[in-house]
Amino acid sequence: MLGNFKKVRKELWKRRSKYYCETAKVMSENLGSKTVMSGSVSKGKNDPSQSLQMIERPLMTTDELKSMPKGHFILMKTGMHPMKTVLRLFIKWKIKLDKEYQVNQRVQREVKYADINKITSILKYKFKKDDNIKFDLKKIINEAGVKVE
Repeated sequence: MLGNFKKVRKELWKRRSKYYCETAKVMSENLGSKTVMSGSVSKGKNDPSQSLQMIERPLMTTDELKSMPKGHFILMKTGMHPMKTVLRLFIKWKIKLDKEYQVNQRVQREVKYADINKITSILKYKFKKDDNIKFDLKKIINEAGVKVE
């Protein structure tokens, strides 16, 4: 039983890290890039040489994003430059909630199906189709790949 648990935990960790890497990659692409000057200097016997060039670099690489410390965030707003910042937890701002926040549970609801004749009449009314015009809803639904009973 414990071996199964370890196997499941290992698989979940693999999946988490896969999505974590994908998220960092998308974030890095969305942040954009900057142009930086890069260069090298080499010394020969007679002649030292140097080369400088302008290269494009992401504002933050995936590795830089993944290694950000806890509490550090990237704020992005449309039309504004992204900003790296530190945000404290709301508890440290001395904010107190009146009551504990609860999320409503989604309970399973009863599904009601409409009669095909009723759907046809609604569509005819909505799109002002004459009764003389052939309106084959069953054919349209079958072409869409929906199973009708």
